[in-house]
Amino acid sequence: MKAILFPLFTLFLFLETSLASYTHQDLMKSLKESEVNSISLIDNKEAVRDTVNLFLKVFKVYSKELFKLETENLYAKDAFLNDRIQSIKGASKIKRYFLNTFIKLKKAKFNILDVVYGDRDAYVRWEMVLYTKGGNKPLKNLGMSQLRFNTEGKIIYHQDHWDYSEILQQMPLIRHLMNAMKDNT
Repeated sequence: MKAILFPLFTLFLFLETSLASYTHQDLMKSLKESEVNSISLIDNKEAVRDTVNLFLKVFKVYSKELFKLETENLYAKDAFLNDRIQSIKGASKIKRYFLNTFIKLKKAKFNILDVVYGDRDAYVRWEMVLYTKGGNKPLKNLGMSQLRFNTEGKIIYHQDHWDYSEILQQMPLIRHLMNAMKDNT
């Protein structure tokens, strides 16, 4: 029974949170706003290196205590975050959002694969590893975070790029249902 309930419950959580709370226009508006308010990394890469290193530390460890302590050091007061589940504006709301993830997860971590600096953005490629409550195996997914910074070196724009359907496919019941749907087409 637990083997069936866990995937259904997890599917419910993902479906509940995956109903986008934003539109493409919202994302484009925030992206354009961040272009006006962000600094060039060609001239200021050193100014953001400490923030990027703190970002890597916070997401590698992914602990409630570290998020409580460091969110305001990472994100500008009016920062924008879109993680493909929700869009959030403001450092205090971003902090609350991340702290709420600890209610749904037993543990999470991000294995940092590399960091690349562009003209205006830092790109952090990662492997997300989620340990859900009641799950036996970790759920894994590759993704990337796009980060933009203000003159203080704080993040003003954080856009995650990842495919949560890969997470769903790692759950036995859901994988079976998805494969059955594929076989019928």
